[in-house]
Amino acid sequence: MEEKIDDLKQKIWITRKSRINAEKRLINQEKLIQYLNIWYAIILSGISLYSLVYDVSKNISIISVILSFGITISLIYFSNQNWSIRAENMKRNYINLQSIYLELDSEEDIDNKKLKEFQNKYIEILNSCENHKEIDYYEVMKDKDKKIYFEYIFLKIIQFLLITLYFLLPIIIIIFLRG
Repeated sequence: MEEKIDDLKQKIWITRKSRINAEKRLINQEKLIQYLNIWYAIILSGISLYSLVYDVSKNISIISVILSFGITISLIYFSNQNWSIRAENMKRNYINLQSIYLELDSEEDIDNKKLKEFQNKYIEILNSCENHKEIDYYEVMKDKDKKIYFEYIFLKIIQFLLITLYFLLPIIIIIFLRG
């Protein structure tokens, strides 16, 4: 019985830590999108000012339209992602997981019926919120498993490259269309 209790406690702890990581990730995603929108707006404003001052080619107008369209679509899409609301749901969820963990940890003489109640509470809490992503779980487990560590590093590298590409994309488009 003790093994089943410890197993449930470990599941709760890992899920809780993963949800904490998910909350941080969602908050960071919202900030990143805000920075990207500001960056693209600055680039677009710069192109517009440049085209007012200098006689510009048709390519500059194309760049301006592409960026305007991109900013509009991204604002619509990303504003519907509700990252701050989802982050708040994750926070509520990991607080509930902490509560059940502490309750389970302080309980003495747990029988099968009581264990089943805790398992049902755990499942109920899991169902009250979207699931975290693999990267959130990997962040918790990376120090315990070498394979997970390398997968985590790989995902972080891909994430870094994509973010870099998003920031460099307008500059790449400008260079490509000017040349």
